[in-house]
Amino acid sequence: MITFYTKIYYIRLYLTNTNVIIIYRNRFHGLAPEPRPGLPSGHIPHSISIPFQTLIETSTGTFKSPQELKSLFELKGLNLNQSIITSCGSGVTAAILFLGIERARMVSTDKSSSLDSYELALYDGSWADWGAKGEISEKGPR
Repeated sequence: MITFYTKIYYIRLYLTNTNVIIIYRNRFHGLAPEPRPGLPSGHIPHSISIPFQTLIETSTGTFKSPQELKSLFELKGLNLNQSIITSCGSGVTAAILFLGIERARMVSTDKSSSLDSYELALYDGSWADWGAKGEISEKGPR
């Protein structure tokens, strides 16, 4: 199932589910200042950082192969056989991660269950929404 979340309520629900990973990049570690006035830097709890640029083949400007993407996600600790929410600073580059995950799932080796049972969602409010509402945030590597 593919979903686009617009409400923090749904993200909060997912934070209670250990089978969900939220991917987020911009200013993830809290080391770079947030360009939006009054918004802190950091990331949504339980997120991992996967820069969208790492999904792109630099020589062609296209996505890496499904197998390369799968390997990259696994190296970052992302289990493609679980529900995933992509996020970024404002919801735009999260779409690249979203499509990369869809592409990587084409070569999943876990045949014990259908990948259709694992939700893939894009939190379109992303950090701009989360941070502006004063939700719990984290800084540092993960």
